[in-house]
Amino acid sequence: MGVGIAQNAIIKKYSWKEAPLVGLKETANNSYLIISGLGTIVTQIATHGSIPEGVAGPVGIAQLTGQFVRTGLFATLSLVSLLSLNLAILNVLPIPALDGGRLFFIIVEFVTRRKINAKFQAYTQAAGIAILIGLIILVTFHDIFRIIMHQPILPTQ
Repeated sequence: MGVGIAQNAIIKKYSWKEAPLVGLKETANNSYLIISGLGTIVTQIATHGSIPEGVAGPVGIAQLTGQFVRTGLFATLSLVSLLSLNLAILNVLPIPALDGGRLFFIIVEFVTRRKINAKFQAYTQAAGIAILIGLIILVTFHDIFRIIMHQPILPTQ
């Protein structure tokens, strides 16, 4: 996803007028990187059956957070903002069991002017939850294996 720990990070300060625009630009850039990275992850899992290097689940994120905390406050805040943005983007994807899945059903009902069968919605939500839980388990096992093998989450530079 392009996350890295920099020991000598440069902190730039902007005026109160520039800061919101720079923030929006950075958010848009990071959103693009997250979405393209997500596409790469899905493609590699579907075609190769393996999790790409640098992908971390709950265990890996906890480990990575510890590394960022040791690096400093600004690195930690950067990671927190990146994780928040990542979570927001994932949550609005049209995947059943997430908010984006519910929004998708609402849009379909609005466009077609017909209610979607409640049973169908329940089954797709259940399938979405099962897929999400499966992915969480897969990535968590990958994290634990990486820890056992003493492999870093992020490639060393």
